[in-house]
Amino acid sequence: MKLSMFPKDGWINFHETTSLVRLIWSSLNLKDQSGLWEYHNFTSDSSYWANGNYNLSLKFSNEDCEKINSIEFNVPDNKNAELNFLIVQFHDDFGLLKKYS
Repeated sequence: MKLSMFPKDGWINFHETTSLVRLIWSSLNLKDQSGLWEYHNFTSDSSYWANGNYNLSLKFSNEDCEKINSIEFNVPDNKNAELNFLIVQFHDDFGLLKKYS
């Protein structure tokens, strides 16, 4: 199941990119640090975390990664504790809305 999260007033008015990205980095432990997650930076304006069939991708408005343009989750069965935590925090702490597809 794919999940998009976004601010009610659009990304242009979202000013908490740094805090949101810090939350991700503090929540998803990387394989090279004894965790389960792989991190990829396929393009200069994106970030991608993966753990098997679960993943989280961020796209930014530019190469400086100062503003988020999109947040996409792949959560096949909603059983990944780290992603479930982030989904709740993104809603509760940052007011992001959810859209499943």
